[in-house]
Amino acid sequence: MKHFIVLLVSLLASSPSLAERHQIGLGLGGADLDCRDSDGGVAAQLNYSYQFQPNLAAEIGRIGASGIASSTVSTLLGDTKETIDFSNTYLGMRANYYLLSFVNAYAMGGATYSEVEKSIEVKKTGAKTTDKSDGLGGYIGAGLELVAFDSVGFGLEYRKFFMHDDYKSNSVLLMANIKF
Repeated sequence: MKHFIVLLVSLLASSPSLAERHQIGLGLGGADLDCRDSDGGVAAQLNYSYQFQPNLAAEIGRIGASGIASSTVSTLLGDTKETIDFSNTYLGMRANYYLLSFVNAYAMGGATYSEVEKSIEVKKTGAKTTDKSDGLGGYIGAGLELVAFDSVGFGLEYRKFFMHDDYKSNSVLLMANIKF
């Protein structure tokens, strides 16, 4: 506990010279679903963060993934195809720590509102059934960013979303951030 308090105090007392106030980020990558035998899909993310303290920022954003297919359903029922699409609107906090003047490591977490759409299509007849679910959940994540010219960052980010109806998603994204 003593080490945690020392780390927290050092983060809060660090120099504000490395902090930019606003950041808009765009990410592209992949996502899958935990607890389901699924193939990954394509994911895209857009977010905004406001850095109110040199190492702490509030963030809001939206991530969506599409084309996540279930291998189990396709294997067991060879003439059907199950796909799952989801989107999450999230609100949370992000803690930044500059390892070097141009290398930012960060962790984040918060609440999310998720929308999940699961579709099962029979290939022979083209019949399709869709089940939609939405609700509240949470998320955690971490990332590493290289900052160029104090206003542009490029990085790799991982987020895990805990969504409604026991859906869990892992996403890995390549990020581009504009800081102003």
